[in-house]
Amino acid sequence: KSHSNLYKSHSNLYKSHSNLYKSHSNLYKSHSNLYKLHSLHSNLYKLHRNLYKSHSNLRKLHSNLYKSHINLYKLHSNLYTYY
Repeated sequence: KSHSNLYKSHSNLYKSHSNLYKSHSNLYKSHSNLYKLHSLHSNLYKLHRNLYKSHSNLRKLHSNLYKSHINLYKLHSNLYTYY
């Protein structure tokens, strides 16, 4: 009987160890996924920031092109009246 109890104890210890190992493994995977998620979020943030800057630069470019166009028009107009 004592041998049987020792066997059960050993078996339970083994199961506990196995469960602990699985828990640790799952925790590691969760941590890894959180890290990936964080990395993804960080990259999305950088992308958003770059898109915002690009949009801002395009607006400035558009504004400058418009001003240049107006100035060319004025220049053309002045040349026309001059001649």
